[in-house]
Amino acid sequence: FFRSHMATKHVYQLGEACFFRHHEESWSIGKVIEKLGDGLIKVRADEATTASPTCSPQKDVVPSRLSGGPIKTCPISGDFTLSEEDLAPLVDGALAPVSDLLNMPWLHDAALLHHIRSHYFKDTMYTALGPIVVALNPFTWSIPQYKDERMADYIKEGTFGLHGCSKQPVHTWSIAHLAYWQLRTTRMNQTILVTGESGAGKTEAVKMAIRYLAAVSSAQASEAIREKTTAITQKLDATSPILEAFGNAKTLLNDNSSRFGKFVAVHFDTQGLICGCEITAYLLEKSRVVQHASGERSFHSLYQMVAGATPAERKEWGLTASPKDYRALAAGGEPTIEGVDDAEDYRAVRRAMDVMGMSSADQNGVYRICAGILHLLNVQFSTKVGDSGANEVARPEGQDLASLQRAASLLEVDAEVLLNSLTVKRTQLFTKPLNPSQSANNRDALCKALYSGVFNYLINCINALFTPDAVQAASRESSPTKEVSPRRASLAPLRASPKASGLWVGLLDIFGFERFDQNSFEQLCINLTNERLQSHYAECIFRRDLDEYKAEGLDVDQISYQDNQPVVDLLSGKGGVFDLLNSECRNPSGTDT
Repeated sequence: FFRSHMATKHVYQLGEACFFRHHEESWSIGKVIEKLGDGLIKVRADEATTASPTCSPQKDVVPSRLSGGPIKTCPISGDFTLSEEDLAPLVDGALAPVSDLLNMPWLHDAALLHHIRSHYFKDTMYTALGPIVVALNPFTWSIPQYKDERMADYIKEGTFGLHGCSKQPVHTWSIAHLAYWQLRTTRMNQTILVTGESGAGKTEAVKMAIRYLAAVSSAQASEAIREKTTAITQKLDATSPILEAFGNAKTLLNDNSSRFGKFVAVHFDTQGLICGCEITAYLLEKSRVVQHASGERSFHSLYQMVAGATPAERKEWGLTASPKDYRALAAGGEPTIEGVDDAEDYRAVRRAMDVMGMSSADQNGVYRICAGILHLLNVQFSTKVGDSGANEVARPEGQDLASLQRAASLLEVDAEVLLNSLTVKRTQLFTKPLNPSQSANNRDALCKALYSGVFNYLINCINALFTPDAVQAASRESSPTKEVSPRRASLAPLRASPKASGLWVGLLDIFGFERFDQNSFEQLCINLTNERLQSHYAECIFRRDLDEYKAEGLDVDQISYQDNQPVVDLLSGKGGVFDLLNSECRNPSGTDT
């Protein structure tokens, strides 16, 4: 949340209502009962306004992503001694409902949180913030606002909503509606940015927007065309288990956290109908394959494979039924997720691959590589003295050697060649044996590259199904069971069909900002991405308006906002963190320290 800085310091009076910062419940409401001096004020909590009397029955308990247990909403009582910095004014009308947060009489963190909290307990999950929609995750699909039957109310407005005259409450659908009709009327591509913390519901919001785009684009079309458009979105939905399995993982904040970002471009033909789409993935957190924090997991796909493989697959891939038998899966100490059936999820992923048209051989190839990664990460290198007696030589022994041979078999490479590639450094002039630590680094790098390759291959398979040409061909054949070869299709260039307009609506589903005791390099990149998006938000909302006001001669010196541009410059500017990292990587003697 941003803060608005008050031009003059507010002087609190005895008996005055105010917001105060509670050590557990964030901002609450009370009144000043005593001024103690030295900037300290005693406040008495107002139980009537902190008890959330408007709570709906299903909202009295809110699921917690942190503990897995409930968070109960309870009234706050008692007196609290606080500094003036922990108080915020509660002016007349501050608690009155507003449909747009910009219409609040006094804008600060406390009032903003109060209104959002009030909306949540009234089952109003969407709130306008100027041109932005603030969406809350209700953790349930039972709320009327989420029912697809309500789409018709938005669709029938047509271009009416472009002029700010919409009679419908703000929604994910209203943003998608605006993007679609802006595209149709201006003939310019549109982009919807979906940002928020991990677990905020960004991926589900993107799915809702795509379904709405399909519905609004085909609303005036024939029944046959509507069915074809719906089939595209249904098939796209069917790919979700694959993307979530291979791109999501359990983190401390979210049991199903996206560990990659994606940009979905929904293509439209000259009549404004959806004719295809394309997914571009960003920054897969490859390091999670080889290491993750305590209480977290690697990618879901690896646990699903171990839990759900058939006896024949288990024999072919050399897998046991326990994730604890694999270093890569047991490292976080959380091999299972409460309420999640990895075996059933594995079967769901295989069904989704069938829907995509992936052959059994291609599916088997994907999981052979994943199994090979698990076996390879089980390989430990021990130290042996080289022939000269001076150098350490890394060699696996016993079970480690067996794991390496099994990995080589699954990856269809010679075991000795694989071993030498991990334990020997070669140049044009000489070969040099590597020590165990260096060999382990090579092993980890290879496993990360293999998993990244599998993920990119699956993205290409999905994209091959949704090129305008592929969609048009599937529509002509009307054969949902016809098998398409993703391997061949993934190598073909993406060509627009003759009827494609070249226009698209893009949806950016970016990974959530997270802060841990120790962040990975990938998390640094993720957080930088979020900082850049926040900077873009500030540019759109604050900087442009302030520059315009200043150009018109208005005094804007008293207007300030939290600008994160210095943070962006610190990370990515000249001489910044990434600049230093690049220099260190180019240095032959560079180290992590």
